[in-house]
Amino acid sequence: MENFHDLEQRVARLEAAIFGLSDEQSEAYGALEASASKEFKNPRAYLRKHVNKSTSGAKKFTLVVACLTGGIVGDTVHSDAVVELWSGLRGILGSYNGAHATRATEKGWVDSPPRKKEYTLGANWKEVLED
Repeated sequence: MENFHDLEQRVARLEAAIFGLSDEQSEAYGALEASASKEFKNPRAYLRKHVNKSTSGAKKFTLVVACLTGGIVGDTVHSDAVVELWSGLRGILGSYNGAHATRATEKGWVDSPPRKKEYTLGANWKEVLED
């Protein structure tokens, strides 16, 4: 069985071959990706960091979807999972309102297929972090 470091090196070499990255660029990209995924492992801390009293419901909804998808655009999450996480963090997020999803979709922060209760992060979802 290979250890984690060996696997990291293999991934770096594969990325270098596929994407034309140098080994250093590939390792840096991997480290950046790993730190981003760690950020979402604790939704309470992540949301407390980015949500304040003036944060809109649409932004809160987008941040919850980001927590559930690990910040990966294209990964889907069911609306029940969003409501469940929101309910557990009501002290930070306030009350859930279905209109938050509609507003986030209108702004392009979240995408939802028609008549499906699934959500994905939109390409420009990180706009919610800028305020």
